[in-house]
Amino acid sequence: MENKRFFTYTAIAACMICAIAVAFNVFTDFELPGRIMAAILGVVITATITQVLLQGQTQKEGTLKRDSKIFEEKLKIYQNFLNSLYKAVKDGKLTDSEKMELQFQTSLVAMHCDPKFIKTISDAVNGVIKSTCPNKGDEHTPQTALIASLFDVVEAFRQDLYPDEFEKFDKEDRDYAIKKFDDAYQNANEGEDSPKEHLVVDVNLLSNISTLITQATTQNSPELADDNNPKANSIEKESTGNLGSLWEKAIERWENAGWTVNPEPITEERPLWLKREDGVLGEIYMGFHDGHYYLEASYENDSNFSQCLKWKNGGRRRYGEWWEYPPLCFDTPQGEFLQKFESSLELRKYIIDKVEYLQSVIMKNDLTTRWMKAVGKQKDWYFFTWYWSTLACEYQNDAEGKIYMDTMPIEGKESAIIQLGNRANDRELLKQTLNRIGLADRISEIQEDCFINLEETGSLDPKVVGNKLQHWIKLISESVPSSAN
Repeated sequence: MENKRFFTYTAIAACMICAIAVAFNVFTDFELPGRIMAAILGVVITATITQVLLQGQTQKEGTLKRDSKIFEEKLKIYQNFLNSLYKAVKDGKLTDSEKMELQFQTSLVAMHCDPKFIKTISDAVNGVIKSTCPNKGDEHTPQTALIASLFDVVEAFRQDLYPDEFEKFDKEDRDYAIKKFDDAYQNANEGEDSPKEHLVVDVNLLSNISTLITQATTQNSPELADDNNPKANSIEKESTGNLGSLWEKAIERWENAGWTVNPEPITEERPLWLKREDGVLGEIYMGFHDGHYYLEASYENDSNFSQCLKWKNGGRRRYGEWWEYPPLCFDTPQGEFLQKFESSLELRKYIIDKVEYLQSVIMKNDLTTRWMKAVGKQKDWYFFTWYWSTLACEYQNDAEGKIYMDTMPIEGKESAIIQLGNRANDRELLKQTLNRIGLADRISEIQEDCFINLEETGSLDPKVVGNKLQHWIKLISESVPSSAN
């Protein structure tokens, strides 16, 4: 319609110009037809060229506007995807609703992203989820795996967003950056997941908690006074039997195992407090915070201790501290825990079971920590505890990837096993390592998960385990080619 109108106006203008030229005798009779035709052709050619240029400019502007809109939409979708991924994995587990949200976010990414990048993105996202939300039985994953996977996701997004200006990360620069980020995160003081202080508890709990059971008498509870009430009879039998109450027997068991229960002086912040006097740095205690009673375990400033507890049990953490709000007393108001504890056998059993579980975790973590201290600091090696019973020793070798030695107790034996492997699960790289340190004859022992059982220590003594690890560390470090350093 606009083109038709344009040519109509052009024809009218040409006729008007010719009429004016005739009226004022601009041309002679012989010149007039040729002049008119020349003028008309000039106008038509000029108008046509102008129209073509305008159309080209309009199409270009439309394309630029469309591309700009698509770019903005892509950028927004990619940012939302990363935000959704972070929110989903930050608590160390994926709920059904989080999985569904990620699936829909993934479909939006796939709709806009070049198909050739989808495989890279899916592999990288898989790495992020495995690093942050491991299954309970999963083996250790590298500390740097999360950063590396995020780099892969971002690199694919960058290549899709900026194809003309894209420049792939230089491998050396990338590895250096990942290592520096990892070092910074590992060595930084940890922040608090959720603000928590050890606040005051009901003053009635300040006496030794072992007296709670004996106070549950028929004078205080009509239910306990009914001889025909099976529940009352079972609780009374548990509380007053010849072998002592369930709680009293638990305290006796803990003290025999080397735990001090409720050491003096008892404070309002810790109505239940278990610690050791033999150098073990773990503690277990109860308190009240934010409207709820909590049960907490700590081990020095070992963030892996608390992080693995959170991954396995839920709850919350801060530095080397992990805590939960026991569900059986979650809604118990401050000052009423004593009454709840007296009347609920189920709550007593829950607290006992959880305390003994935490005791076992602390003792496992303490043994592993002693191994780590016995090894001492070693140049270019990184050490950390993993799920309490494993001492992880890692060494980055540019030629062979991340070499590791994981050391853990052998069930039923006073011995530990040292496993040598490659975090990338690359059998060829592990073969290179074994060849280099003189263990070519053991290549056939490489297991499916890319490790070999290097050696049994024959003892759990930290000095013995430390000496064994120092031997292998020295062999692996000193035989590295100069080009790999």
